[in-house]
Amino acid sequence: MKIGGIWALIVALVASLAANFYLFDKVNGASQQRLAPPNAITDPMDGGTPALAKSERDTPFEYTNGAVNNGVTTTSEDDKRNQTNVFLPYEELVALLNAQDFDTLRYQLALQLQTNPLNEQLLLLEAKLIALTKPLNIAIIHYYDMLDLPLSAAALASIEDIIDARYENAQQQLQKNRQWTLMATLNEPLFQRITNEKRYVLNLATAYAHMKNVTLMEDTLASLPFDDPDAARIRALSLQASTDDDLIDDIMSDNDNTLLGDDFTRVPLIKQGDQYRVKVRALNQRAEMIIDTGATTTAITTGLFARLSGYRRLIFIGNFTVNTAAGTIEAPMVQIPKFYFAGFEFTNLSALVLPPDVLGESDGLLGMNVLREFDFSLRAQAEELLIKHKIPTAK
Repeated sequence: MKIGGIWALIVALVASLAANFYLFDKVNGASQQRLAPPNAITDPMDGGTPALAKSERDTPFEYTNGAVNNGVTTTSEDDKRNQTNVFLPYEELVALLNAQDFDTLRYQLALQLQTNPLNEQLLLLEAKLIALTKPLNIAIIHYYDMLDLPLSAAALASIEDIIDARYENAQQQLQKNRQWTLMATLNEPLFQRITNEKRYVLNLATAYAHMKNVTLMEDTLASLPFDDPDAARIRALSLQASTDDDLIDDIMSDNDNTLLGDDFTRVPLIKQGDQYRVKVRALNQRAEMIIDTGATTTAITTGLFARLSGYRRLIFIGNFTVNTAAGTIEAPMVQIPKFYFAGFEFTNLSALVLPPDVLGESDGLLGMNVLREFDFSLRAQAEELLIKHKIPTAK
């Protein structure tokens, strides 16, 4: 064979191999493209890890892209939005908040704030989302962090108003209910973050005083002049014998019923195991609650919360970390505008919202923020509770 013929054969072989590699790469690439989930996008809120579309979250072991209708695969509007980086308009973001679709809203806010990090509407909406999903102290600190941003004077003034409203409402409820542990939990990070705010110093020291923790009380008050009159008042408070702070009121035994006199109300009890329930009414919903003198605050189940139309009819105070028999959980505290027990009406009664596995088959716990309004006697054999409304004493 001549040399020219050999070179021609080599060129033909190289061309053939190149064509084969090209075809292999095309086929393999198309296959890989078909196997990759079409809506695996990057979630900026999760450190750059892939975010699952809604259908993937609901069915983690089976990926379905759209719904099948007569053999034709269609994609819903929600799936389309999850699969793309489309910016939803502000009105739809508000609708997501109202519908409590927090995952979608969180993603959308992160996506849009990446492009426009000082958009005041988006920042305030993000703060509302944090207030609904995080403990109240974290939410308030987030508002304080927003005050460091170069926002308009109107936005900064609005943020300051929100801080005052959220904090004062929660502080008043916790102090009224004698929730000293939750009151300390609320004020501790605020005292550390906002060192020049006297109200955080005084409220934290007050909580420690009621908790009989003199060392922490003094450490907190050390930021004030020693002769400060408010500090002196709190120090005097810590020295008082506060027996009603330990368990507030004791239930009288059957033999002590005469202490109530003749002017009392009989409340039927429903006995279940070693628990006693009473019938109450929250707004227009009838319910049965366990009497719990160890609970400083009344609690309702998430089921009763839903029956009361949730946040549309109840005032949201904030989320708190609470200890339950099932362990430590984060629970929202709300105000019930009208609550009725034994013919007595309570206005803006605060209550924690707890999952059903914490409260069993009842609708909630009737706590001491209701029961402390009465002198009462539990008559176990007669299965009734005798109550007498206390007459407020002049101060």
